[in-house]
Amino acid sequence: MKKLLFTVLLLSSLFSVAQKNYILLKDGNKIEIDERDFYYSSFEKVRYSLLSKEGFEAIKGIDIDKVDKLVSGDVTYIPFKYSEKKKKYLVLCKIIAESSDKMLLLNFTPPLTSDGYYLDYSYKIVDKATNTILDSGWFNESKLPKKLVDQNTAIAIIKKHFSKCKEMMDSLSAFEKKVPTANGNGYTEEYVAGFMHQDKPFTCN
Repeated sequence: MKKLLFTVLLLSSLFSVAQKNYILLKDGNKIEIDERDFYYSSFEKVRYSLLSKEGFEAIKGIDIDKVDKLVSGDVTYIPFKYSEKKKKYLVLCKIIAESSDKMLLLNFTPPLTSDGYYLDYSYKIVDKATNTILDSGWFNESKLPKKLVDQNTAIAIIKKHFSKCKEMMDSLSAFEKKVPTANGNGYTEEYVAGFMHQDKPFTCN
């Protein structure tokens, strides 16, 4: 299950077609990314990590302020401010959806070892004209009852801002139907977490 999670994880397979998967630096240089890597940001660096028998081992880090974007197939990741209060602190965000005036961005925190279960997700609704964060929140992929509250809040916020995007709303509703009505336990990449893992962004006019 965990191997599957990191195969699908935001983070679709890399480097499947020539230079389709790369990091573009602000100085114009490109860095190709190996298909076995997954990536995230921590301590102001874009990091590659590789699964090993001992867990997930960080093997590379690039200063995030040097990165223009990371491209993985049809998905693009951009450095973006952590919050309006911490504008100088950048995190690597996946573009989940984009309309004419808004973007839905996501960044995540991976478990530290192969025995870790839960991913933490931070999401932002961004005004494209002003580059400000209109709405934001956090959830955990666990299906424990207390964690499902945050997942349902995330679903409600996304619906609020992208209600006119039919394809996106249909997809979100399909995941929403899987949310348990009774107490669950353990972890899952379904529900809104699964929605965030899709390997093609939603484009809405």
